[in-house]
Amino acid sequence: MSELRRRVATATVLIPAVVGIVQWAPNVVLGGLFAIIVAGGAWEWARFARLESGLARGVYTVASIGVLVATWWYSDDPRVVAVCIALGLLWWCGAISYVVWLERGGKCRAVRVANPLSRSIAALCGWFVLVPAWLAIVVLHRLSEVGPHLVLALLVVVWGADIGAYFAGRRYGRHRLAPTVSPGKTWEGVAGGTVLAIGLGVVTAGVLGLPVVAVAAVSFGTVLFSVLGDLVESAFKRRAGVKDSGGVLPGHGGILDRIDSLTAAAPLYFAAFAVILGAKGTN
Repeated sequence: MSELRRRVATATVLIPAVVGIVQWAPNVVLGGLFAIIVAGGAWEWARFARLESGLARGVYTVASIGVLVATWWYSDDPRVVAVCIALGLLWWCGAISYVVWLERGGKCRAVRVANPLSRSIAALCGWFVLVPAWLAIVVLHRLSEVGPHLVLALLVVVWGADIGAYFAGRRYGRHRLAPTVSPGKTWEGVAGGTVLAIGLGVVTAGVLGLPVVAVAAVSFGTVLFSVLGDLVESAFKRRAGVKDSGGVLPGHGGILDRIDSLTAAAPLYFAAFAVILGAKGTN
């Protein structure tokens, strides 16, 4: 089976399941199921931090689950949520600088196992990638009746960006976006992904009764951050000397290969709609 067919087959199974969970599952169930996904992502991220042994990767995964539980415990406190999302956004702003540094000649060397500080920093980065995204989705989902619709619109935008970039890049790709970090990505792919993502976002907003203009505007920024998430994961994979984060998803690679765009997009999307809904509530 070709790579494209494997990708389509996997997506055909996963997308209806995820849509069903987002639309109809209670918030606690969604949070738990997404936490399992994050735990799988943490297991894969441990390789990026050069935690090679099964024990080390297991300890990191369990510690990641502990961070999620602690975050969940305080997720009703708007101040805790705001701080966590702000830290996530700051991390991604810093990640932009890292990608630019690599593209301008910075060396992308693997983290040495003998250097515990480097491993610790890489492991900590995994929490900045995974935890704010998980929290953004969970808290957004619990916003009365509109919450599940907003989460679904987020997923549609991110999926649209990935699909559009994949096909536009293969068909029209000529100019590389980041040759050092991710040679396969092109500006044409980004353009195709942006157009499809915004279009799908607008259609989804119309169907679900969301503010179309707001969704269209937020979708643009969400797409840009989704591209950043993809690039950053590619950079960490290169540092670790691996092609894919894992092999659990046929045609897609690992869990991180599937959610990398979402991890960057979710905190920005949450922050944008927190402002929009807050402003609407004051009128």
